[in-house]
Amino acid sequence: MSPHTWLHRHNRLRVRLGNRTEPVPEPVEGLLLYGPDDLTADVGADLLRLDGTLAALARRLRADAEAAAREITRHYSGRSAATHPVTGRTRADAVAGHTRIVEQLDDVTITIEVLREFVISLAPDGLLRDVAEGWQRNPEPPAYVEVILDEFLAAQLDHRRARPDGWGGSALAGIEEFGAHWRREPDDEPSELPPHYLTGSWVLGYLPTTTEVYAVRRAGSGPHTFWLLGTGLTTLDEATSILAPILPAMRCPNSLILAAETIHAARRSRAAHMHAEAG
Repeated sequence: MSPHTWLHRHNRLRVRLGNRTEPVPEPVEGLLLYGPDDLTADVGADLLRLDGTLAALARRLRADAEAAAREITRHYSGRSAATHPVTGRTRADAVAGHTRIVEQLDDVTITIEVLREFVISLAPDGLLRDVAEGWQRNPEPPAYVEVILDEFLAAQLDHRRARPDGWGGSALAGIEEFGAHWRREPDDEPSELPPHYLTGSWVLGYLPTTTEVYAVRRAGSGPHTFWLLGTGLTTLDEATSILAPILPAMRCPNSLILAAETIHAARRSRAAHMHAEAG
């Protein structure tokens, strides 16, 4: 449980930690007080539940905005006075609907930013600290990570990575014993499970034939994106010794980036040690 407590003072909701109190910023305060979920004795759980709810809403609005934009392109492109062949909506109606969705998405995105900045400002510890650190990681692939758009292409590019898939094709011959819920924004998916109410869609694995550690995302209808996180880890035990300490952080935000950073740091440390021994 978070060491923080809720405090109502001067018609404001505040968070108290020891002798320090901080007012909850708007509109986060209103969502906590008048949203569908009641406040509990666990401040951290309440804040993370709200973050998960807002992130799921942003995901849905983002998909709605993309669908609305595709509809405009498909049915109204170049025909300003055209109407939809089924719904009868005009182009102006369709554009106005898309605009409303985008504005709602902007509002939700700003609220998420305000919430996360507030949590970070609390200098939290425990779970909230791990979450705050994850929010501050850049979700883009680090420069030292090789990105391949599809895991099947990754297997084709280096046949040592491949094994028969039983259907006449090939699949990665990896050992995937490091968890299947590594997170990276905006790939996270809604979840009913506390404390994050979000779950990751990335799997970490080890390829003994190439001594590589990789990540692959197999969620959704698109290609299974492949990230090569590091090479030269000669045994599964070596990969395990590097990743085991961060396994508890798998469900924290941008934990995939943490895994990439951890593997990169271990490889740099090993290279420096070998250089020192050679010198």
